[in-house]
Amino acid sequence: MKILYGPSIYNRPAVACLGIFDGVHIGHKYLFRFARQNWPKYTTLAISFHPHPVDVLTGSHMPLILPLDRRIQWIRRCAIEPVILEFSRELAQMTAREFVSEARDIFRVERFVVGQGFVLGKDQLRGEFLDEFVCLEPRYYDGMAISSTRIRQALMDGNIYSARRMLGYYPRLWGTVIKGDGMGRKIGFPTANLLLDSDCLLRDGVYAVSVRSGRGRYKGVMHIGPRPTVGSLERRVEIHILGFKGVLYNKRLEVIVREFLREGEHFPSISELREAIRGDIERASAVFR
Repeated sequence: MKILYGPSIYNRPAVACLGIFDGVHIGHKYLFRFARQNWPKYTTLAISFHPHPVDVLTGSHMPLILPLDRRIQWIRRCAIEPVILEFSRELAQMTAREFVSEARDIFRVERFVVGQGFVLGKDQLRGEFLDEFVCLEPRYYDGMAISSTRIRQALMDGNIYSARRMLGYYPRLWGTVIKGDGMGRKIGFPTANLLLDSDCLLRDGVYAVSVRSGRGRYKGVMHIGPRPTVGSLERRVEIHILGFKGVLYNKRLEVIVREFLREGEHFPSISELREAIRGDIERASAVFR
């Protein structure tokens, strides 16, 4: 096992929640609470993996809800000690028993807590058949089990309401403001062009957003996608911050996605685009009232 992140010393018996924990959603937090409450004298670990197993085993890319640094940060917010293992083909060749044995030796894990249906190792052994494992029922939303897969789909559909209910918080993006072509300013609505830290699962379109930069707190309208009205087919993330007059180049932004407003459109003229943006600003302002 190659440890990418974790404590330097493991000097107490531990109970470990095991999974990817992408999004650190309501179901994950339920596992964390269960482990803390039932083994209060143990160190509580969340053993996660990076990169995503799909990336390693299939060669395709699994877009993530949270970048790795945020996953670590948000696990820590739950009063859980995160451990990130490098997922490699070598790790994938371990059997479930081999993994459990190494986790015991390295991290002093006595018990594992996982979600129902969790499988481990190249033998794909279900947690229900491992004595050291406690398997918990999933949490439900709208009659179906909450999962990172469902949340990704909700984001790709622009269904911010459902994503928020399953995550337990509003979806977020993080990135750095870079210099754009100034088109927003030319048409009367200057925008911050955001170079994202990681994947953008959100459907193309227009969103009402809250924005944080340092101590600043703002409200805005975000557009994701190409800009066919001005002849640009590149997918961009741009934010018009309501009432903002300063300069944001090279600033770090946290964008809290509040509501999907509409799909992106190709307008016949710049004047019609301006009118649509005015309507977006009105609808976004109503979201924050």
